[in-house]
Amino acid sequence: MDAASAAEQEQADTSTEGLSIQRLALTPGQLRVVRPTEAEQVAHKAKCEAHQLKWFEGAASDA
Repeated sequence: MDAASAAEQEQADTSTEGLSIQRLALTPGQLRVVRPTEAEQVAHKAKCEAHQLKWFEGAASDA
């Protein structure tokens, strides 16, 4: 991967919400998983809770 495509991939990775692909760092011959930061964990939890509320509200209105 050249520098330009690496920069594009990094920009794409950071544009997502919550946990990002960027946290998974690959190096030649090595796989290293970087734990999410506290801010990423909070964002991910909030996203999950919002999804659950939306789903439960939808299920309740269907019943």
